[in-house]
Amino acid sequence: MAARTTRLAVLGAVRRREPATGYDVQSYLFGMAADRWLALRSGSIYAMLQSLRRESLIEADPRDPARHVVTAAGHKEHDRLLVSALRVLPETGDTAELRVALHFADLLPADTVRRALTDRLAAIEGALTDITARIEAAGPAASHAYVTHRAGLEYALLRAQSEWLRNLLDQVLTPRRSRSR
Repeated sequence: MAARTTRLAVLGAVRRREPATGYDVQSYLFGMAADRWLALRSGSIYAMLQSLRRESLIEADPRDPARHVVTAAGHKEHDRLLVSALRVLPETGDTAELRVALHFADLLPADTVRRALTDRLAAIEGALTDITARIEAAGPAASHAYVTHRAGLEYALLRAQSEWLRNLLDQVLTPRRSRSR
């Protein structure tokens, strides 16, 4: 797992549980099964806590130095990481960072989440257009059928993400107008 994803998850867990010990952070993340779907390990969590502390993104709670609290800079950094993870479509197609960001998206204003996911959807649509062009350019006589099928898999995964995002935007993130009588 990328250090950026670990950073997003650990900083978010401290933010959710503050003041939080390392064990609190680990319990929170393992409770959301991050140890399985992110391959997150205890050592990574504690190393990230040390790194966040060195960068002054978290600090010791004045009432209990064994516990961490998020600093103003930490809140700003976590918000920045959240927006980026929601907005940016990784070239690898990996959705781990998006999954973590969705877990903490409620910490952002709904319109910020909506805009970031709308930008991601636009990037997906552009990628789908690009893949379609590559598949058509390869034609039926492509020298390696597996390459065309790999592109087809990439297309199918992005299409599924696109449909899922549209559903999320339509059903969850669309402001409801009040009904007049």
